[in-house]
Amino acid sequence: MARAITFRRHWTPRYVVDRSALWWRQRRRPDEPWLTASMVAFLDQWLRPTDEVLEWGARRSTRWFADRVARVQSVEHDPTWAAEVAVATERTGNVHLAAVPAEDVSRYVAAWSDPVDLALIDGIHRDRCALRALDLVRPGGLVVVDNAERYLPNTSRGPESIGDATLSSDWTEFVRRVAGWRRVWTSDGVTDTAAWFVPPAPH
Repeated sequence: MARAITFRRHWTPRYVVDRSALWWRQRRRPDEPWLTASMVAFLDQWLRPTDEVLEWGARRSTRWFADRVARVQSVEHDPTWAAEVAVATERTGNVHLAAVPAEDVSRYVAAWSDPVDLALIDGIHRDRCALRALDLVRPGGLVVVDNAERYLPNTSRGPESIGDATLSSDWTEFVRRVAGWRRVWTSDGVTDTAAWFVPPAPH
């Protein structure tokens, strides 16, 4: 029987400090993606102008990526968010946005099929999108999962960490497929963002 997931108590003194630091950072840097500060800094260094990005969940990250890479393919289930992102990115010329209803799971997951250098899983149906990303990211690229502490085994102090709880079948398959891959796991004490490096193609 799967063990029930119980989240840690939020309002510890450490969490209050972490939450306050996150609030101030978001106020000071309103254009940054809603990822951990460490992951944003890492991606800012890692991305190249020739890269192509796929993201599930169109938000502030869409414009941020568009300013740094050659092309952004994004899918969003919320029509209000999709409309706002479309307006915010219409002048960039390199954003391709698909608005797909939440209930159309298959079309949401498979909205884009071109190979990319980075895939960000930050929307709905994350388990299926994460598996899809493994087949689309080029060797040497990155698969990034936001709020990873909610879905994958971890030792994070974040209040929504599942710890070593039993995973869904799709997340179990994801963990199996990325076993042995290089990984960067970051946390700000409130949420976590993790990235896996797709191994180079065999010679």
